[in-house]
Amino acid sequence: MNDATHLTFSCLCQRVQFAISTPRSSLPITAHVCHCSICRRTHGTLFTVDAHVPSPPVWITPSSPGECTRYTATPYLKRLFCSTCGTHVLDYAVEAGDEGWYVSSATLAAVNGVKGAGAGGVFDLKTQHCTKSVSGGGAVPWWKTVGGVSLQEWNPDEDDSTPSSDAPAPHALVDGETRSGSGSVRAHCHCGGVSFFVRSPVPGVDYSPSSVLTTHARVPADTTKWLAVNCFCDQCRLAAGVLAAQWAFVPISAITVLQQGSHMALPDDLRVGTSKIYRSSPPVTRTFCGTCGATVFYHHAGWPGMVDLAVGLLDAPRELGGARADRMLEWIVEDDVDELVVEGRKYHAEWVQSVQNGLREWGAVVAKASLGQSA
Repeated sequence: MNDATHLTFSCLCQRVQFAISTPRSSLPITAHVCHCSICRRTHGTLFTVDAHVPSPPVWITPSSPGECTRYTATPYLKRLFCSTCGTHVLDYAVEAGDEGWYVSSATLAAVNGVKGAGAGGVFDLKTQHCTKSVSGGGAVPWWKTVGGVSLQEWNPDEDDSTPSSDAPAPHALVDGETRSGSGSVRAHCHCGGVSFFVRSPVPGVDYSPSSVLTTHARVPADTTKWLAVNCFCDQCRLAAGVLAAQWAFVPISAITVLQQGSHMALPDDLRVGTSKIYRSSPPVTRTFCGTCGATVFYHHAGWPGMVDLAVGLLDAPRELGGARADRMLEWIVEDDVDELVVEGRKYHAEWVQSVQNGLREWGAVVAKASLGQSA
């Protein structure tokens, strides 16, 4: 194709690299936001942004499909993620009418050989999917508009067998586990291979002057909650295969693993069940499920005793805020946390600004409701 645009995609560790060619006239490629429980629990995030591409991927040597782990979340959709770093890169749909390849819009590495060009002119958004089934609304209110235009909403028919609701994944619960236990909320990936519990803060302990959260992170206004953020940095974007990773700052002491009916401390190496470890830089350890690819933890060696926990794994009941868990988490909603957004703006400024606008507007509504309750 003489008029083709050549797009190159890569995972975080760059072991997975492939190219897709598309006519210039077909740009931007239409992507969609998805809030379904399958996407959230296979990525560890509150949403995904994928796009149906016009041609199959062409693998760039020495990369090959053998570098990927395949996960079949449903009979009609296969998901591929890097076996080394966990980046979700591709989905392949086999359902009639939706056949073909879907690429993670977060993994674009180069346009016509130019690296760092960003995805702004390559992908466009018009719809967000599965907005009705997500418990508590999830990230739906953060994606109301893009470029000043309201996103259309798509939801499966009521008689559709697509498992997009917030019901626990099949076979995800193991003996002795429930959605909550010992005053904690369960967190788990889609396949159930990674599962653990997170308790709420004890203000006088977890936010004492000498605590790791007080010395290494911002203390929330409500110390009965953990602080949560959207991170748009390049490393987190690629690790999860999503525009933004949602993290909660939690002390390791607040996390337990159920073993033979007893809650045990999180192992020092952060390995839980089927999780794998990837060290993305000398001080940073990331973990993900080796079976379904879900992002699990981020740990910095300079912050001993603390991890960033992937919010998309939380199975908070509706009374705690559902998918967003905002009665357990205090979300940073202002858009001045530069270190979290500056790289994201370079990648896709319009999308990042849209999420930040949505966060700020949602935060204002929450604050107003809170004032009304306390009046």
